[in-house]
Amino acid sequence: MVAALTSYWVTHTRILPGFEFALPRACLRERFEDLNGAQHETIQKVTAFLGFPSIKDQPSPGEGSQPQPAQECSGPQADLPVELIPSRTLAQANDLLG
Repeated sequence: MVAALTSYWVTHTRILPGFEFALPRACLRERFEDLNGAQHETIQKVTAFLGFPSIKDQPSPGEGSQPQPAQECSGPQADLPVELIPSRTLAQANDLLG
């Protein structure tokens, strides 16, 4: 199952860099870590890219309450059994993640 999911992810993700290169104005690369660590700035960047109104111009839910701090990104909660992934597929996944 782990090998199949990794292979699926590699197959469907490997086309993205070429798409980004061919259509740079249609792409905005954001990482989970960016959203988790600099949530407000990242949301502003994404909404501006999509042409939506700025979120600072809209009322916040529960306005007047204290904002909640962003949670730290602590990584996966469970170990991924990488030994179950064929070495070629694992190398491809690592290259894409890089």
